Amino acid sequence: MYLPRLLREHHIGSFIDDTPLEDQLDLQTLAMVEVANNVCETHLEKKHRFGIHHRFHSFKAGDLVLYDRPKQGDHKLSPIFKGPFVIVRPVGAVC
Repeated sequence: MYLPRLLREHHIGSFIDDTPLEDQLDLQTLAMVEVANNVCETHLEKKHRFGIHHRFHSFKAGDLVLYDRPKQGDHKLSPIFKGPFVIVRPVGAVC
């Protein structure tokens, strides 16, 4: 059976050193629940922001596309995109 370590076992100075063990466990459990809620809220907020700005693309055979080339070395003045290329057959989903 898993029992969470108490704060005094982490060797962290705390204001709850003189409180009973049951109260320490309750405080630690409440803190863990709050952390889990914060992580969930942050995830949902980031998912919402991603969904606002993200555009889903679908390509068919025969479509013209440009390829976004990453900069390599000293190609500061080289074109950003390469192409146009013709889609021969779609392979999978595009993010």
